[in-house]
Amino acid sequence: MKLIDWHTHPYGHGEDELKPCQNMERLQDFITAAEIKGLDGIGFTDHEIYLEQFNFDNLEKIKREARIEVFIGIEFDYAPGRDTEIKKILDKYPFDFSIGSVHDIDDWSFDYDKYKDRWEEYDYEGLIEVNQEYYRLLDQAVNTGLFEIIGHLDLIKVFDYVIKDRVLVLEMVEPVLNSIKEQGAKLEINTNGLNKPVNELYPALDILKMARYKELEIVFSSDAHRPERVGENFDLLQKLMEIM
Repeated sequence: MKLIDWHTHPYGHGEDELKPCQNMERLQDFITAAEIKGLDGIGFTDHEIYLEQFNFDNLEKIKREARIEVFIGIEFDYAPGRDTEIKKILDKYPFDFSIGSVHDIDDWSFDYDKYKDRWEEYDYEGLIEVNQEYYRLLDQAVNTGLFEIIGHLDLIKVFDYVIKDRVLVLEMVEPVLNSIKEQGAKLEINTNGLNKPVNELYPALDILKMARYKELEIVFSSDAHRPERVGENFDLLQKLMEIM
């Protein structure tokens, strides 16, 4: 298995110091970090909200010139009704792959620090309902068939508001895993959860075990917004794959 970091964000969230989008210096910093970590390749997957700023000339140039494999990707924030819009984007631009993620439930960006206090509004039953809605939306995203990789599967746990009943969680997750299998998509193990309040990989180990049992294709990702995070904790992921 080639060691590739499939999920990185050179443009982050469009911070001023990273402009212009996907400038060559920034892209090269990510390539160099991947080389230092001994990776075979890297995927650039900046968020689709910055699509109009994407520099495909730079992306194609570094793809041609890099000593490791470079893949041009994009991460979509899926929401119901976006299928046609997303397909048009994928048809129009030279992407090698796409990541499908859910970051919003209705008008709530549930993984955004600015809105995390809203979690306090939910009792345990409410927490269950939020999780059910998240996984319903994620399953809908998977079944569009538009995404090669499904991003940070259990992102809903980011701020450590978690359901303790793991049987219940697995019951919510299993239909999504089945859909990933049916669609021929890949499930990422995303190490960025270790940097969040939940302090846990995405997905959790019991979900990962279920995914392995179902023989889903697994890929590694860091979700790096900084070069130094490229390939972060991939040694841990390699060990996990050996014992699962």
